[in-house]
Amino acid sequence: MPSIKRINFVENNLLRVLTREIQEELAESKLERIYPLKVQGYAFAMSTRRGPRYLVCSLHPSLPALYVSEDPPNMDKERTTPYDHHLKKARFSAINQLNRDRLIRIEWEIINPVLGRTQLTMFVEFLGSFCNLILIGQDQKILGFARGQTPDDKQCRLIAKGAVYESPGPPLAYHVSDMQEPAFMKLFSQASSNKPLWKFFVMNLTGLSPQYAQEAIVRAELPVDLIASELDSSQRKQVWQSLQKVLELCGSDSYEKFYLYQNPETDTPLAISLFPSRLFPDMEEQSFPNLNQATGNVHPSILSRFELDRKKSKILKQVNKKIKKASALRKSLQQDLEKAKNADQYRLWGELIKANMRNLPRGQLEIKVTNFYDPKNAPVTIKLDPKMDLHKNADSYFRIARKAEASKVFILKRIKMNNSELVKLTQLRDDVEARGSVEELEAMELSKDGKILVKKEEKRSKSRTPRLREYRISDGWRVFVGRNGKENDLLTHRLAEFSDLWFHAHGAHGSHVILRREGRKTDISWKAVEEAAAIAAWFSKARYSGKAPVDYTEVRYLRKPRGAAPGLVTYLQHRSIMVQPGLPPKYPLAEQDQEEKI
Repeated sequence: MPSIKRINFVENNLLRVLTREIQEELAESKLERIYPLKVQGYAFAMSTRRGPRYLVCSLHPSLPALYVSEDPPNMDKERTTPYDHHLKKARFSAINQLNRDRLIRIEWEIINPVLGRTQLTMFVEFLGSFCNLILIGQDQKILGFARGQTPDDKQCRLIAKGAVYESPGPPLAYHVSDMQEPAFMKLFSQASSNKPLWKFFVMNLTGLSPQYAQEAIVRAELPVDLIASELDSSQRKQVWQSLQKVLELCGSDSYEKFYLYQNPETDTPLAISLFPSRLFPDMEEQSFPNLNQATGNVHPSILSRFELDRKKSKILKQVNKKIKKASALRKSLQQDLEKAKNADQYRLWGELIKANMRNLPRGQLEIKVTNFYDPKNAPVTIKLDPKMDLHKNADSYFRIARKAEASKVFILKRIKMNNSELVKLTQLRDDVEARGSVEELEAMELSKDGKILVKKEEKRSKSRTPRLREYRISDGWRVFVGRNGKENDLLTHRLAEFSDLWFHAHGAHGSHVILRREGRKTDISWKAVEEAAAIAAWFSKARYSGKAPVDYTEVRYLRKPRGAAPGLVTYLQHRSIMVQPGLPPKYPLAEQDQEEKI
């Protein structure tokens, strides 16, 4: 059985053929617009001689691909891209593969009536799991990119706007097409004692994918899982000859068909081959007239399934974690319930101690008495605390019984809630597993913790406005105090009226304090102003000062600068007053009024 997990759409030989097909398909075409793909990548909407086409460049770390499609891919028409401004009205010039590797260069031409012709170059880098799409100008400086500096970039290239573009450079290992037989035979001296032959080839030879490495081994009539160090000289010769045949088939300039192999039982595509493969004798074979069609026929569905499985796995991991936690809680609650069921026994012990109190001496560790409530009058042994008299021991057992009885009701309530939660979580898990597409999964509107967002939003919509600190001062005026920057903004800019008085400690961090007029026409007394100012000084950094200056003004004169931090305001005019920081005399009683809404 071949060791291939999924199709490699950017295999070196496939890219060589694809770039040639794309060149023919997009010759003399014009770029209409660039769309971001729903899943990591871009689609270039092209106007060609044959009609509209889409150059699809998927930058998915596990399933990258490059192909031309007649049908629009799954793209996001709302978002913009880093290339829109630079490639406006651009024309497609050329596409080619560099260094026989997974590096593609696309040339664009822009014709401007004033500036003339401008050439822009786009590099598509399919380098491991960090794929990129980099646009550079004629001065070799970067104009746009999909991803910045990559963590595994050995050359430490700077990928940023305005930086000079540096190519990843040629591969360090031998290219398999350049290798001669003596060098190939010498390569086996480095073979590990436990590494499969095909994996050994892939690690030491550039330009040879796992699929074609295994193809060469099968054509040499050797087992696919053969260990590299176990080959004798004749077997090495066989592998060399079969490898040359595979390279010859891969290097052809003309192909009549392209072959897709998939598992007939699971309907899962496994590989695309440039020639009839011997690696998949039991797999279903389909043929296509060109490689673009073969790629475009399976890549979207494989990517969709991959993303569906990935998102399902992420959600199910969270849901199963909650199920495990709820199951553990249920087990713990059942144990607590068993303990709570002993309430009757504790009460019985208390009654028996009380009934035999006159006949028992003090200071004993345990007593043995007759159980009058038992039909057979069986004896019962009861442990005692020798530091307490019998009356207190009886009261202790009555108290334990009451607690056990009370906890039993509470535990039963929690068990009911726990069972309900387990049912909901199990239903949610089954529902997630039943979803057949990413769209269906997204329609569930799942939150990060595996709950439905709709319910969360309904709960949030019912939440009340945060309750602010409230105090009563002279003449019955009400004063409100913000606890933090957010509450200060809420109090000053949303809840306060223009005619209300605003107080704040001068030159010190502190709370906003609002003295509400609440429609009263009477003037605010000087005493009330002093008390409100004292509250503002108390809830500031000047709390422990002997005297502190406090600014006050009407709310109508306050302004909040655009982009200012929460709680920051400016005021057009104000007055100042020196007060001793403190709370009003009726402060302890003011807590009773906090239930009132502002």
